[in-house]
Amino acid sequence: MPDTSNERLSGRFPYAALRRNAHPLSSHRPSTCLDPTPSPSPPPPPPPPPSPPPPPSPSRAALAASAASLAFTEAHELCALLRTGQLRSLELLDLLLARAARLDPRLNALVVRDFRRARARAAAADAALAEGRLLGVLHGLPVTIKEELAVAGLECTQGRPECAREPRRASCEAVARLEAAGAIVFAKTNVPLGCLDWQAYNPLYGATANPWDARRTPGGSSGGSAAAVAAGLSPLDVGGDVAGSIRLPASFCGVVGLAPSHERVPCRGAHSMVVYGPIARSAADCALALAVLEAPAPLPHQRRMTLVGATAAARLAISAVVGGVEWRSVRVARWQEHAGAPKVDADVAFALEEVARRLRAAGALVDDAARPALTDEQLCAAGPGAGVGCAVAYQALLAHCDGTVRPAEEFLEAQEEIKQAWDQFFVQGYDAVVAPVTVSAAFVSDLQPPPANAFTPLDRTLKLDSGEERPYGDHYFWPHLAIIAGLPAVSVPTGKTRVTKLPIGVQLIGPRGSDVRLLQLSHALMALCQTATAEVPPGFGA
Repeated sequence: MPDTSNERLSGRFPYAALRRNAHPLSSHRPSTCLDPTPSPSPPPPPPPPPSPPPPPSPSRAALAASAASLAFTEAHELCALLRTGQLRSLELLDLLLARAARLDPRLNALVVRDFRRARARAAAADAALAEGRLLGVLHGLPVTIKEELAVAGLECTQGRPECAREPRRASCEAVARLEAAGAIVFAKTNVPLGCLDWQAYNPLYGATANPWDARRTPGGSSGGSAAAVAAGLSPLDVGGDVAGSIRLPASFCGVVGLAPSHERVPCRGAHSMVVYGPIARSAADCALALAVLEAPAPLPHQRRMTLVGATAAARLAISAVVGGVEWRSVRVARWQEHAGAPKVDADVAFALEEVARRLRAAGALVDDAARPALTDEQLCAAGPGAGVGCAVAYQALLAHCDGTVRPAEEFLEAQEEIKQAWDQFFVQGYDAVVAPVTVSAAFVSDLQPPPANAFTPLDRTLKLDSGEERPYGDHYFWPHLAIIAGLPAVSVPTGKTRVTKLPIGVQLIGPRGSDVRLLQLSHALMALCQTATAEVPPGFGA
């Protein structure tokens, strides 16, 4: 069984910056006289100047500040420190494990722990670097993984008590690529039962809290992933998305989440519409992870070539993302209302208005009327919920549905029509669509006994902060737009609610294959909104 205990930590944080301040010992040695001829004794040399006092040892507060700073450093910057030996992998991992021991009891984000193996792998990464061997672009970087993704040696239950809690024999392809690039998986993060809810609670692992407000959900189904990254427990996580499962938690927790273009990252064995993608503190970190996740799986005789290629791709992607955007050449469509769509609340509407204002001020063309030519029937005919989440149209669909499974041909035909409509829209020259991630910011956790599928109970409701009751399935519509067409979409933190000060994200949707360009726009948009990297939740900065 995997080790699930909080292991004893070294308590040391000898970071490179502190090591460089160490005072060198004096090497003064007295000379000796070898001439036997007597001679007048020379006057004694003047006493050497007193050695300067050693620099003061870092105080406990300074060490804590350094630890907190590293915990919220972006993943690509940590990778640079690790590759150049300015930071040791074991030091960084021990820092994160110490934070987990102190802070995760408030969150319950890390539900499957592999601390002992991770420490051994971190020590091995440090030894390899000392010998001049680099394991890959993620050399020695500690990361977490959503519980539903298979990791060799760890359980994978999706929160179902009836699932055998036996270690998996092999990692899924996405995790294998991270590990091949040098990443070290030290924990798996919480999910809802069966990964079918916009919260993160289940009878096996319990509930995960939002680091911005413990009474609220971090979202789902990658809720533990977003909570861990937001709280500085992990610099990078990989989750899955089919109905907003990456983007909605990223929005609720104030971090960046990428649902990549369909089939860009291998998801063998998952639902046909699922995409695996990163949750991180910045768009540049998502670009780094994407370059690794989409790299060809290394064959034994091609390992070096594959790692070199992934490293080059990652550097090019990060350079492109942070390289800046000429907004005057960017065309964006803003889509926040639709006849068959649930209405967003006042804070989400205000956030979208503010984003549009900032984009226009920067010179971008923002079109409030442009839309892909999609009907309500098309939007509800395809997708993992087969229209259940589209609460407004569902009652009309019931008249034409006998409760049986929709024929595959009908599903695929509707999906193809949607893809063509989006393609025709983007051919007009639009770089992206700005849309809500969902209808509200994080809502108060609803810990009723979880249903087998949160999409199906039509009487389940959602209470917004305004007091308004909404169908729970209202969360489905906006994230569904990109997934059904196989488009990339990024949840970008752009501000906070005006009263409760909770994070709010907007969603950027782009053409198929435009993932890096979309991350570039996301990075530039965060700079416009003065959220260039994810903010630290109150109480987690130390």
